[in-house]
Amino acid sequence: MAAVVETSVLPPLNGALEVPKPIEVEQDIIVSDEDIAFWSNYCLPAFSALLVSTGSYTPEQQNSYITFFKDYIIPHIGPKPTAGADYLLAHTGSILETSINFSDARLPIIRFIFQPLLIGGIPKAIGADMTWYQEKKILDCLLGFDLHLDKRSMKAYFAPMYKHLLTGENTDQTIFALLKGLQPLGEGFVPALKKLEEFRAAEPQRNIDVVGIDCIKPEDGARVKLYTRLFPNLNAFATVEHHLTLGGRVTDETTLKGVELLRGIWHLLLDEPEGFTQGTTHKQETDAGSPHSGIMISWELQPFKESPSPKLYVPLWKFSNSNKSIAERYEKILDHFGAAIKQAFGDDGVSDGTPIVHTYCSFNLSKKKGKYMTSYTSAILAISS
Repeated sequence: MAAVVETSVLPPLNGALEVPKPIEVEQDIIVSDEDIAFWSNYCLPAFSALLVSTGSYTPEQQNSYITFFKDYIIPHIGPKPTAGADYLLAHTGSILETSINFSDARLPIIRFIFQPLLIGGIPKAIGADMTWYQEKKILDCLLGFDLHLDKRSMKAYFAPMYKHLLTGENTDQTIFALLKGLQPLGEGFVPALKKLEEFRAAEPQRNIDVVGIDCIKPEDGARVKLYTRLFPNLNAFATVEHHLTLGGRVTDETTLKGVELLRGIWHLLLDEPEGFTQGTTHKQETDAGSPHSGIMISWELQPFKESPSPKLYVPLWKFSNSNKSIAERYEKILDHFGAAIKQAFGDDGVSDGTPIVHTYCSFNLSKKKGKYMTSYTSAILAISS
């Protein structure tokens, strides 16, 4: 299903950091110096600023990750976009989405996900374990990286909707059968999948849009995440709680604490700083017909873990009219967050008058990581005609 890639550990932080030589791109697609310059100018300023603004990374770590980004990410994005290019990663039209992940168990870290046109050599360069991958050709996918303080980890994201559109087969049936049949450890997904199957079969649901896989060996705790969305404008907290608990099927202490934490800030996420007026339980989205409409939920599955772990993603731009409003709400949730966004995106990231660069805000509570929040941003991609 996916190439499983070992976590790549950074060199000791006691001297110059070395990154392996850049991998060669496929010969049938030409990437010019002009393309490299375009993507460098688009991606590197915000990426570099986020590394600095978190306050988590040493100068050596920052340089190491910037070098990694220059040598491995930018050359594999592909040619610069032209009129008619259709990137669906974010509502901004971008091929790159950056994020800051906050946890009360550690310092903030940077993550990013990108849509590569050229994939071939990336798993090989990092060190691929093909255990869960059974195709001769790497299919179209998104690649994500978590930039920890001592290592980087990779994830791959696939869209089962392609097969659904071609065959009409229900994505739940396809994905659940595939996960149960994975070797090794596929049988370990059965208990959690049973709860998820029962819940999704009991009421109308949208298709599973994306499957995400941790790119580490299955035996080392690789997780699979299934991403779906609620129907547009179904964002009353009672509805959200119903889905986070799988209709009462997941009621462990950690999940219920997470629900209560989210309840306390739900009005801020939907840009209702004073709270909802009496009798109001939900809020209308803007542009409810777009591919990004609806609250997103992911279900984290791990072999032999009894229940799936939920994570919620709120499309902030659907409920707000400016970056400033979003940044102000973040400041109420997390001190100093607005300053980090301003440093990465300039005044545009916190202003009233520019296109909204904030995409999602996600929340999770786990025994291992504690309170867990991620803020996602994606700069507007200007495509010349």
